[in-house]
Amino acid sequence: MTRLLAVVGIFGASVVAAVQCPSAQAEYGWVAVAGSPSRESLDWDTNVNQEAAEYMALRRCAVLQRAGNCVIVASGPNCVAVAWDADEPLNHPYGAAADTPADALTAAVAAAGPFANDPSVRCSYQSQIA
Repeated sequence: MTRLLAVVGIFGASVVAAVQCPSAQAEYGWVAVAGSPSRESLDWDTNVNQEAAEYMALRRCAVLQRAGNCVIVASGPNCVAVAWDADEPLNHPYGAAADTPADALTAAVAAAGPFANDPSVRCSYQSQIA
């Protein structure tokens, strides 16, 4: 099954880079984050594969944010980070996926621009570390 994987999720009129790839499964699972363009909140999920993580992130967003327009902001097999821009009245999240937390944060902050704020990162393998 071929799916579209958003490399960097950006809300609004901005461009979303996408590539076609098969649904993937990582060694330690997958992490995804979803958000609604009409809310300033994110919902994360770490799961066994890409499809499960993205489904649950979107489901959490729809239920917890009471939004019918949730989208995947970022998704990846290792680490996913999100930083917010300074747009008003609503800030927009910019997501990035990378192999390390530092690389994911750097990419998300760069995508959000010079006034990036409130960066956060989650990694699929964090729950696997004893």
